[in-house]
Amino acid sequence: MSIHPKEKCYKCGNTLNENLQPSDCSICNPNTDMVNSPPHYNKVIECIEAMKAMSDGAELPSSHAHYCWQTIFKYIWRHPYKGKPVEDLRKAEYYLKRLINEYDENIK
Repeated sequence: MSIHPKEKCYKCGNTLNENLQPSDCSICNPNTDMVNSPPHYNKVIECIEAMKAMSDGAELPSSHAHYCWQTIFKYIWRHPYKGKPVEDLRKAEYYLKRLINEYDENIK
């Protein structure tokens, strides 16, 4: 039994794949771009634009640390929108531990 039942489009009854908003139905809204602008990343601003803004001038210990930081942000950003919040939070936790290790290794 799923904690988050799949939602259905209010117009056509299509079961939505990972989208929590009926307005994101790929049948009723065939122009929804699930690759370049998926609804679970695009709320007020797109996640990738926020990630770009947060990285301007950021000083991190390595390129891997920078990657981990942005990946944490991405998973936290989308966790309430894809229907598997705990899975995305665990992924963020995984990358957070890696980021902490990057700092620990660079402090020594």
